[in-house]
Amino acid sequence: MPIFLSWIIRAGWVAAGLIAILTSFPLLASFWYLSSTYTPRKNEKVKLPGRPIENYLSFHQKADSLKYRGNNKIPIDKFQEMYFNGDVEFNGDCLEVLEHRQ
Repeated sequence: MPIFLSWIIRAGWVAAGLIAILTSFPLLASFWYLSSTYTPRKNEKVKLPGRPIENYLSFHQKADSLKYRGNNKIPIDKFQEMYFNGDVEFNGDCLEVLEHRQ
């Protein structure tokens, strides 16, 4: 397409390269956006993200469950410390929970 457009406007190869650079990213970005929006999911077995944190984690201390409930985020260093101390557990597979919580 860039070569065709540069041929129509009677420009050279440099113009074709410039047209390719200027049109490639917007076309790819719009294609990825539309395909991810309108195509069906490949894996329907996973839980959809956006749920409250209680669906992903179980807190063993009442203060932590009150502080990090709903959509409140936990800093990763604080979460790592809580996990290794045994103050929090995953509700399911660790990798799935972290991927779909994102």
